[in-house]
Amino acid sequence: MCKEVHISFSGQATLKNLNYQFKCPYTPIELYADKEKIQAILYNLISNAIKFTKPYGEINMQLWETENTVELSIKDNGIGVDPHVKEKLFDRFFQVKENSSASGFGIGLYLVKQFMDQHGAKISYESTAGSGTTFFLSFRKGKSHFGNLTIYEDVPSETFQTEDQAKLSPPTLKTDPNLLLSTQDLILIVEDNENIREYIQGIFKHDHLVITATSGKEGLEQAIKHLPDIIISDIMMEDSTGLELCSAIKNNPTLGHIPVILLTALSDAENRLKGTQCGADDYITKPFEKELLMARLKLCLKTGPTPAIFLQ
Repeated sequence: MCKEVHISFSGQATLKNLNYQFKCPYTPIELYADKEKIQAILYNLISNAIKFTKPYGEINMQLWETENTVELSIKDNGIGVDPHVKEKLFDRFFQVKENSSASGFGIGLYLVKQFMDQHGAKISYESTAGSGTTFFLSFRKGKSHFGNLTIYEDVPSETFQTEDQAKLSPPTLKTDPNLLLSTQDLILIVEDNENIREYIQGIFKHDHLVITATSGKEGLEQAIKHLPDIIISDIMMEDSTGLELCSAIKNNPTLGHIPVILLTALSDAENRLKGTQCGADDYITKPFEKELLMARLKLCLKTGPTPAIFLQ
């Protein structure tokens, strides 16, 4: 899974001419974990590394194991973090201010720390201002540290799926005959701004089936009618919020399997936290690069929540 997330950022790394590397063992490393939360952790750390590393810089990700732990590091030679920041870096809404257009980790590292704590795992970092930062993640092997939590072990461990395998779960019961016969993934875009809605539709219309809705209410109706493979929704809309739509989707037994990507404003940190709490699979800050949205959507389509995963 680490390799898959790493690859999803290759386009952004190439745009900045970064030396972007990932080292891992040849054999997969198994870990009991919530796949969605691990993905969110990696997304945040890698995207921050790219954001805070100047063109022609370096980002190195490494995965290894010890007898009792699984270890991961993400190292960059970017702008670094001032020494006085220390553990405040993981505080909610903490902002790093630098003499750079790239500033602020926002709520992302707060969530990373929360997700690591939920896994009984540890996160730390070393940094030198102006020279770069390395984040260290340490996960405990086994499952005894999860206490009485239910651990599901009867799920596929493979991270990479063939297209045919990916379409087996969950089944898509689209009611439109044209959609039913198509082998393409169906994307539902919920956005009340016509220009943004058409822009996102234009990104995916050549390789996917796309349907749209202009409100949360219409979006829920479309989801019930067509059972899309994934939903992209703005958070702020006139009749309802994307958070309400996401909550309705995730709490519906028929729709709960559908990944939801929320689009949020840069300063809307509170809604980003609420989005994660209501079950959103991912959130992307506006304005966004289309390559980032495409990569996130592709990964959401290929993966799903599973407690036992291979990290390679």
